[in-house]
Amino acid sequence: MSAAKTSSGLGKRQVLLSFNPGKAFVISVDVGLATTIIARVDLSVNVTDKCEIGTSESPERFACELVDCISDLCNKGNELPSYLVISAPGLVRGDLRTAINVPLLHWVDLPLAEVVENRLKLKGIETTVTINNDAKLGVLAEVALNQDIPDRFSNIVYVLVKEGVGIGLFINGSLYVGSNHIAGEFGHMSIDPDGPECSCGRRGCWLTLVGSRELESLVRDNRLNDYLEFFSMGLLNIVNGLDPDMVVISGALEEYWTASCPC
Repeated sequence: MSAAKTSSGLGKRQVLLSFNPGKAFVISVDVGLATTIIARVDLSVNVTDKCEIGTSESPERFACELVDCISDLCNKGNELPSYLVISAPGLVRGDLRTAINVPLLHWVDLPLAEVVENRLKLKGIETTVTINNDAKLGVLAEVALNQDIPDRFSNIVYVLVKEGVGIGLFINGSLYVGSNHIAGEFGHMSIDPDGPECSCGRRGCWLTLVGSRELESLVRDNRLNDYLEFFSMGLLNIVNGLDPDMVVISGALEEYWTASCPC
């Protein structure tokens, strides 16, 4: 849209343009173990509306409740989303349509994007749906929006602490996904061979020691330092192996950042 006109005194007057951030919107879906947050986001990346649903292990029930929420968000403006992206805490196929394995929800080879698209069509909503790993989307968001990251930094490790721990990798100036779109699964490195059993069948995987539930439990027992020791073990392995310009830590640990890093 035209915002203003200006003139240098020579030639045709210049027209200054700006875009209308409310002209279109996307739907962002953040899937958590207990709660899923659905947000309506405008072109300026501002959340203009949102709602929450409980996260059901049943894919059909989850899709049904998700679509009802999305329909409500669309009906408020009587508009259709340009795009819908689902952030999942697990492995996602490279076609960005299928959840290969979301262990905490027991979703295996679930064509979630297709399931959601089909239900949206029943509501008269046609839009493209994609699904991606939450940490991969997280590192892309940090690179695009975090002004504290210098432009010269091209190697960034993003650590997301939720029910487990996820790693997003921005390597040599682009998102690194690996040959099968599953790069970054450092949560399954073994930290304590005698530790808790992991969903992968092994014991003492990093994610079993540094998830949000483990963090809250150790904080209640005044053992934050024990948590930080486990967390640091895994993080140092990643940093020593990848040599990043910066590490960005997000999620549950942010709440305790002042206590864990008083500097």
